[in-house]
Amino acid sequence: MLFRSTAAHAVLPDGSPFPITLSADIPDDAKPGLALHFTVKNDVKIGNDVVIHKGAAATGEVTQAKGRFGGKMQMKLATVVGADGKTYKIRALSARSNKNQERQVETGAKTPNKVQATAGTEYIAYADGDLSVGMSH
Repeated sequence: MLFRSTAAHAVLPDGSPFPITLSADIPDDAKPGLALHFTVKNDVKIGNDVVIHKGAAATGEVTQAKGRFGGKMQMKLATVVGADGKTYKIRALSARSNKNQERQVETGAKTPNKVQATAGTEYIAYADGDLSVGMSH
């Protein structure tokens, strides 16, 4: 019998968490709409299959500027590149309770003056819906 390799899919369930790191500083005066870039910190696996590679690009954006009277800067996450090279939706919160899926940019870590978050700051991203990622065996 002859076996041929076939592409299959691995599904990363909705709400699955994985760490990402910020690629560039977010300035204190960042305005809503500022594009944010992240990289995935570790391989994300389902069993032995890598569905998202370490170093994969993830994106987000600032959704609310820092308030003059103590309001916190907010962001949302948008996409991550799967192991199959396709783009998948991610979110910044584990549950879908917040309709805008926003979280604070600030992590409580000490940052330099005029910087809201420094490159290398770690956040948790969550799969937004079941991500069915193509696998090649």
